[in-house]
Amino acid sequence: MPGIEAGVGDPFSLRQYTFRVDDLGVEDTPNYMSEKAAVSVFENGKKVAIMHPEHREYKASQQPTTEVALRSTAREDLYLVFQGPTPDGSKAILQLYLNPLVAWVWIGGIVLAVGTLIAMLPNKKASPDRRPRSARPVETKEEGKHVETVS
Repeated sequence: MPGIEAGVGDPFSLRQYTFRVDDLGVEDTPNYMSEKAAVSVFENGKKVAIMHPEHREYKASQQPTTEVALRSTAREDLYLVFQGPTPDGSKAILQLYLNPLVAWVWIGGIVLAVGTLIAMLPNKKASPDRRPRSARPVETKEEGKHVETVS
């Protein structure tokens, strides 16, 4: 999926969300160098978050990574991926992913695990038939008499 190109102050939309790039920057630390963006998120016109996705390159290993910005709610997860700046450096290239009901998958897994643990608990109420075989009464064919056997 190609990214969305947006410069500082440029708004773009996805469903009920409007995004605005507030800042583009470069950070040089002893471990890595990163290109990052600060993006304000508006839901139905109300500001709900500031997301900070970034693209890092670690100096020792020359290994690039992407730090994804995530906004998670019970209704949906919003992922914002910073792919880097445009070749002239004036705009950010961003990808957006909106995944509905992700939290409910986790909640369902927890309910399943708890239910499994409850089902595995031993039954505290012992039935009469759960006595050891050696202590069970044995019926004889003579007039239905019960004979207790003990070993």
